Amino acid sequence: VSEFKGLNADGVREYLSAKGIEQHVVELLHENGLDGDSLYNAKYKTLKEIDLKFNDYVKIRNNATDPLIKPSNNPTDPRVPMEVSDFKGPNADGDQKSREPETFRSPVALVISNNYPDKKALQLRNLRHDVDNIKHVLKSLRFHVVPWGEDETPEDFYRKLGEFYDKCLKTDIGLVFVFYYGHGGRSDGRDGMIFNNLTHVPLRIVEHKLVLLNQHRHTKCALFFNACRNDIPGGVTDFRPEGKGSMLELGDTYSQDKVLVMYACCSGKTTTYHFYEGTDSHARFQGLFLQREGLAVEPGSPFGIVLKTRLRDNVSSYALHNAIRLIIQDTNHINLRVEAKNIQHLESILPAFVRIPKALRQRETVQVAIFLLTKVPYTDMFKNNFDEEHKAIRKDLAVGVKRFRHGKCSLTKMQACPEGWRRPPESLEWKLLVDYEIEAKEDKEDLKKKLESKVKRYVRKNEQMGCFFDNSISPNPENLEGMADIYLRDWPRF
Repeated sequence: VSEFKGLNADGVREYLSAKGIEQHVVELLHENGLDGDSLYNAKYKTLKEIDLKFNDYVKIRNNATDPLIKPSNNPTDPRVPMEVSDFKGPNADGDQKSREPETFRSPVALVISNNYPDKKALQLRNLRHDVDNIKHVLKSLRFHVVPWGEDETPEDFYRKLGEFYDKCLKTDIGLVFVFYYGHGGRSDGRDGMIFNNLTHVPLRIVEHKLVLLNQHRHTKCALFFNACRNDIPGGVTDFRPEGKGSMLELGDTYSQDKVLVMYACCSGKTTTYHFYEGTDSHARFQGLFLQREGLAVEPGSPFGIVLKTRLRDNVSSYALHNAIRLIIQDTNHINLRVEAKNIQHLESILPAFVRIPKALRQRETVQVAIFLLTKVPYTDMFKNNFDEEHKAIRKDLAVGVKRFRHGKCSLTKMQACPEGWRRPPESLEWKLLVDYEIEAKEDKEDLKKKLESKVKRYVRKNEQMGCFFDNSISPNPENLEGMADIYLRDWPRF
């Protein structure tokens, strides 16, 4: 099991293929960046979000992951596990550094968990759920997720942070998120992480690296800190980085208005990792999910659940900005009182939404069926100027859809044909079949919304010109549903 969890996405692809999992399922998991740890711990509820069918989920469990725990005694059973080490891939030697690529090709998220694995009495409830939840959301947004475990020493953490920073400098990745889930506190007025050896590592060290990324590469950065911010007790020592210029990372001499920092609680307070059932806080928390659209009750801490569900919604033009504001609004509603430093500069600090990088976009051809209702017979309308009218319709449907949130769009084919089916008396329904090629399949819904607006404008324009549309077809002249409709469907795979 531990070897399987250590597989990177390439290793998981090879392992599942060898276990007889269908290739399209294997590729779906690989496209979404699922490594061994994420796949082994994932429930169907989360994998359903990437369009994995339930039958395929059962096959993966029966043939690939469950036999790792309870192998069959029959040596001819295909479920007998092979050596997982055979599928680690060229870069999966065991440590995190070897599994990571030399450069990043997409937005990057560093997820740090610190839960004192050898001190069970001090472990934070729901921390593991929070880490799994945010990793799954980030991968669905096409982030390259870099997880750091719970057994870091301050010295190793500082060294790896420098290596992470150097790697981010090599390419223009555009966006870097850092998440910290674990123990924390304040020393000399500085927030920080408290490691297992009771060493306080100032959060300023991480902030400083993000500020430098913004200065040198114009990288947009945000830091999410789900830990306590009360004064630390005695017996905890402060970590002091060594090296030239390292003390600048602890000071206030650099600009901090280029990085968004969101804390799960206010200064001097402790964070809430769970609410006890039956308390007023728990009742308010349950009520929050009934009142606020988009939130769902799932395992995790209050801040972790809200953070996950709000960041997951990346469908609107200002999705990321709205998510940050909703996180603050939702948590304040249940008296958590999160704190967001530099929130007044949100529009300049972070992009409006998370764009899928070019290297990870998947082209798709979409066929749109547009139905128009008219009183003019098809032959009368097109008998003299079919070509001209055809060009006019094509132009109206092509202008304004060349670029969407994630990529480009082009109209590749259009064909008009009469349906010959009369709905209201003496009216005829026409159908236009229009093919669009979108650079990123995630833009399909945006294409539909844009075309709905364009078709209605097209109908209104022809009405004003006295052309073939007639308001009498619709009971309400302002309601064009009776005259024009649009359907978006996948290109038929014959």
